[in-house]
Order: sequence, then structure tokens, then C-alpha cells
Amino acid sequence: MDPFIEKHITLVKIENPERSEQWIIREQKHLFGKWLGEQDLLEGETLRRLAQGPSSQVTSWQAYNVNGYTFYTKAKDQKSVTQNSGVHIKNIDAFGKVHTHYGFIEDIWELDYRPDI
Repeated sequence: MDPFIEKHITLVKIENPERSEQWIIREQKHLFGKWLGEQDLLEGETLRRLAQGPSSQVTSWQAYNVNGYTFYTKAKDQKSVTQNSGVHIKNIDAFGKVHTHYGFIEDIWELDYRPDI
């Protein structure tokens, strides 16, 4: 995805030369999905499906296993002796600053990127 992100950032900068770097990043994130869906992506079926977005039908779970780890929603945790709904995510913003976000899993949704049949 990196080449597509870089290309899109460049386009947003060209179209908005007077805007700040922070505005450019925010606008790029806002417009990227739509822009990506309009591209002729010959690189592969997976990328094409991601650009089209998920199916409108969503499966919901109270527990889910990912790579050998089982995660629970906060509601399911309250009924259990074992607690496993707390999560934290680290990300790096456009300026290289690391941010850590903490929270609880409220819902688990399984998104389907296969074409609707």
C-alpha cells in the first residue's frame, strides 16, 4: 500500500500547495479510500477488493481468536473469570511522534471483502 499512499499524498499536495503538512495528511486520510477505489489496480485481486470496501453484511462476535490469542468483548469479560478485553495500540503520526491508545473491546466485527454474490 505504501506506493499508493505516497502517490496520493503527492497528489493532495499538488492540488493544495498553500495548505499545511498537517492539513495534507488529514485530507489524504479522508480521501484515500475513495481515490484508491477509482484507480486501475492491476497488482492483484486482494488490493482491488480492499479498495472496493467490505460487504454490507457484518458478522458480530463476543469472542474471536487471532493468531492463537483469544479476545473478548468487555460485556463477555464481565461474565468470566479470565479477562482479555483490554487493548492498546501504538502508532506513529506523520511527524514521527509515537502515540499509545488504550481501551476495551466493545464489539468484534468480522468484515468480508469477498465480492457480494
